[in-house]
Amino acid sequence: MGCDGGTIPKRHELVRTKQKPEEKDRDSERATQTTLCALSSQLLKEPIVACQLGRLYNKDALIEYLMHKSSSNQVSKMSHIKGLKSVYTLNLSLNPSWNDKAKNGDGYHDTNKSKYICPVSIKEMNGRYRFCFLIQCKCVLSHKVLKEIKGELCPSCSKPYDKLNDVIIINPKDEEAKLQLEKMIKRQESKKEKRKSKKEKTSDVTISKASNDVAGTSASSLPSYKDLKRKVASKTTAETKKLPESEIFKSLFTTHESAKRSKNQISCWEPEKCK
Repeated sequence: MGCDGGTIPKRHELVRTKQKPEEKDRDSERATQTTLCALSSQLLKEPIVACQLGRLYNKDALIEYLMHKSSSNQVSKMSHIKGLKSVYTLNLSLNPSWNDKAKNGDGYHDTNKSKYICPVSIKEMNGRYRFCFLIQCKCVLSHKVLKEIKGELCPSCSKPYDKLNDVIIINPKDEEAKLQLEKMIKRQESKKEKRKSKKEKTSDVTISKASNDVAGTSASSLPSYKDLKRKVASKTTAETKKLPESEIFKSLFTTHESAKRSKNQISCWEPEKCK
């Protein structure tokens, strides 16, 4: 069974086996999700916004998408975003050790370093650690910090929040993404119910006011036709009395001196009277 060199072939050299699919590098995938826009695939630049599913976007790219929404090809991916009200501008804390200078040539780019950090734990937002943001204050924090700190106050700005509904994980996994989608649908339904209740309350208030006004003005208190006619007549007489008695106004009548004729203008048939 030996070959010329006395070597023995192995099984994988003789039998063709199915090749395993190449696995994605999770670290590089997470790094790209935290540094690139989910819509334009460009580097994230402030202002940065996030949706309720935990995806990060550049605000400029999102505005362009909303302006040309009908002609874009990413309608299925962005169907949950209907306007700027459905996203939140994030309050990110900068990393003091971050160097923003461009790296030229074959310089080493450390993917573990990030431009943003958690203000409490000072962990870098590089994709290795789970980060989240709060809907009420839009602060970006490490998910571990929110778990360890008790209470329902933001550890960064001390604003109140709800741990069940206001915490959104950035770039979640498959199971977490499904849960966040269900929560998003519940929030939308609750908003619709609140709007309907407000409309019903306002309509009830207007109807009650109108009914009270109608009930207050009874048929006996309404003025009769004769009284209205007298009031109109008295108003007209009062207005005529108030007219200014100027010379131009007086000249309109025959009793004014300018309307009287002189002796030369009178056609006299009896000469005795005309003398």
